[in-house]
Amino acid sequence: MEIEDKLKKESIKLGKVETELRKNGSRKEVVVTNPLMRIEIDWTPADVLLINPVTLKPQKPWLVYAIDKATGHPLGFYVTFEDVNASAVKQCILHAIMPKSYIKTLFPLVENEWVAYGKPVEVVFDNSKVNESFDVRDACQQLNIDVQFCKVGAGNEKGTIERGFRTLNSTWIHTLRGTTFSNIFERGLYDSEGQACITMQTFIYMAHIVMVDIIANTYNKRRGGKPRDLWIRGIEDNPTLALPLPQSNKELKLIFMSGIAYRKPQNKGVVIENEYYNSHELMELRNNLINEVKDEKKLEDVRVRYDKADMRSLYVYDKFKKRYIEARNTGFERKKINGELPVHYSQLQLDSSIKTEGKNNDDNTNLARAMRKVEQLANQDLKKHKQQKRQTEQEQKKDLPKSTLYEGISSISLAERQLEGPIDADTIIVHDEKQNAKKEPEATKSKKTSTKLMDDTNLIDTSYDIDIDLLPDYGVSFRK
Repeated sequence: MEIEDKLKKESIKLGKVETELRKNGSRKEVVVTNPLMRIEIDWTPADVLLINPVTLKPQKPWLVYAIDKATGHPLGFYVTFEDVNASAVKQCILHAIMPKSYIKTLFPLVENEWVAYGKPVEVVFDNSKVNESFDVRDACQQLNIDVQFCKVGAGNEKGTIERGFRTLNSTWIHTLRGTTFSNIFERGLYDSEGQACITMQTFIYMAHIVMVDIIANTYNKRRGGKPRDLWIRGIEDNPTLALPLPQSNKELKLIFMSGIAYRKPQNKGVVIENEYYNSHELMELRNNLINEVKDEKKLEDVRVRYDKADMRSLYVYDKFKKRYIEARNTGFERKKINGELPVHYSQLQLDSSIKTEGKNNDDNTNLARAMRKVEQLANQDLKKHKQQKRQTEQEQKKDLPKSTLYEGISSISLAERQLEGPIDADTIIVHDEKQNAKKEPEATKSKKTSTKLMDDTNLIDTSYDIDIDLLPDYGVSFRK
């Protein structure tokens, strides 16, 4: 009992942040008075198991979260099943900067507006290799955003985001089906994996409701008001913060887009997750690249950027025009994907994985047998060709008439066999209306029977006169 490490037990039970707080106590807080002066960004595995659309199995997602230091108002978030990298952080920054005008259209259950957005003056990260990557720094510098990194163990420098995660867990995540809670002691015998049933799309919908209707509209006695009211008041006191962004929405997306790939432009366009994107400008770029290298097979890859939260279009860099050009999807209608709403990257992954799995599980034995038969026929013709070649050489030496060893069905004879029909079909009967009313002699009837003429119901009725004697005789019997 004397050598037992209590901090180690508390770290498992309460988490590292809470344990450090109990050990070292609270430190001096960084004070900010205006919105967008300082935003804090961090990420953590969400304490819930969601259904991964690719594997269809329960999996913990990563939640990247951005919050305003002065007001405590959520600014943006990003959810992914993949490990957090610079692309995921950029996606969260993009969501924080962009206006959330889509709320009423995409998420009608959200009652309030998401009023917080804009270009921050300073972004604070923890000391992580992902945050220190060139990609994140470059994106922030293009918008003149200052990037700050907390010291190791200095949780007080980003205490707002830490409290924000605790609020999300206690208010929302720990109440969901499939929650894993914060630690094994709190979870107890709860079957998280067996209860998991929530999809990524539903989780994102829930996140909007919680952040806008609950967190932003709940009174915070420490700040003396609701985050939404504090934000609106701060913008009114500082009108310059409400100025429009210097960049257009398209430019901001290009800066912070998380998806980056290199693809060879084809006649169908460029492909991402089995979906082709094309446009007139992209085909013009492809033709210019072909003219440059003089050979289509030597085409170089082009840089492609796309927004994983909205895959309806992407952007391809045109090195001749020194700018990005847009390419739209071409197969959403065939895949029955609603292109009027944003299409998440995971939705394309799901469609691509289903088709790939179907191809891998397909029985190819019929194909293998067919290919062996084709190869067998080719080998037979090879033997015939060699034998014919030897015989032709012998005939040329002995000056003998040419002969052939090839036998089979040609295209012409095959067509003739397809046109073969019953004997009655070769008999043409001309019906003479003038003599139809007269009774035919028995000799004529017997002659009809011997020549297998058609029934009266199938006679060809003609309204014009035909001189039978003028018709050529092809061995066809006629009826008068």
